[in-house]
Amino acid sequence: MKRVQGIVLVFFILITKAYPGWILTIENYDTDNQEIRSHLVYFQENRIKIVDPDLTTIFDLNQNMITFLKPQIHMYWKGTLEDYWKEVRETLELMIDLEVKKLPEEKQDEARKTFETMIRIMEHPDTTSTLDIFIRETAEKDTILGYETAKFQVFLNGVIMEDLWIPEKLDVSSDLDQRKYLRLLSQLSTGFENELVYQTSTEYNRLIQNTYVLRTKEYKIGYQTVNEVVDMRQESLVESVFLPPTNYKPVTLTELGIIATDDEE
Repeated sequence: MKRVQGIVLVFFILITKAYPGWILTIENYDTDNQEIRSHLVYFQENRIKIVDPDLTTIFDLNQNMITFLKPQIHMYWKGTLEDYWKEVRETLELMIDLEVKKLPEEKQDEARKTFETMIRIMEHPDTTSTLDIFIRETAEKDTILGYETAKFQVFLNGVIMEDLWIPEKLDVSSDLDQRKYLRLLSQLSTGFENELVYQTSTEYNRLIQNTYVLRTKEYKIGYQTVNEVVDMRQESLVESVFLPPTNYKPVTLTELGIIATDDEE
C-alpha cells in the first residue's frame, strides 16, 4: 500500500511540475506605419527572457540579476541593477569630462554640477507619490487566444497612457511576480524618459498582479503602439534558457552597445 501511495505521490509531483514555464509570441506595431514586429518571451519561476531580433534580455527576479546578450557577436553583459548604474555613471562621467574640458574654464564647474544633477535624476527616477493615476474599466470585451478579456484604460495626470485587455481567467502568478518585474523595468529607465513609472503604482499592480495582459495600446505623440500576444503555451524550460551560452564572451555595456558613446552616435 505504501508503495502505491509513493507512486501516486511521484506521479502527482510530475504532473504539477510538467509545465511550469510559459512561452509567448508577441507582435507589435505602430499605428502610423503598421509594420509588424515580433519577439518571444519566456518566463518561469520569476525568470524572464525577452528575445528581440538584435538583443536578448534576461531578468532573474530571484537574484536581482540582469543579462543582455547579442547573439550576432556572441557577447553578453550580466550584473545587478547597481552594477548597471555604476557602469552607466562611469561611462557618462568620462564623456562629460571630455565635453566640459571643451568649455571655457570659468564655466566648467557650473557645467559639472548640471551634469551631476542629470545623472542623479537618471539613477533615481521619480516615484509615483506625486502622480495622479486613474484606471477605468470599459464595457468593451474581446476574446484573445481563447481567453475572455475586459478592456481597461490607464490615465496619468489626466492623460490617457494605455489601454489594457485583461484576461479574466489566466493566472501566471506562480511563475511571474509582476510587481517585481515592472519595478525593475522602471528602475532601468531614465528620469527623463521614464514612461513606465505609472506601472509601479499600487492601482496598476493590483490590476495585473496575477495575470498577463494579452493586448495593450500605448498612447504616444501622434500615434499608438499596439502589442498583442498571438501565441501562448506552457512548457517546461531548462536552466540554460535563462543563462548566457557558454561560448559567449562577457563584455562591458559600452562594448555591447547598450551605452551609446559619441563615437557610435
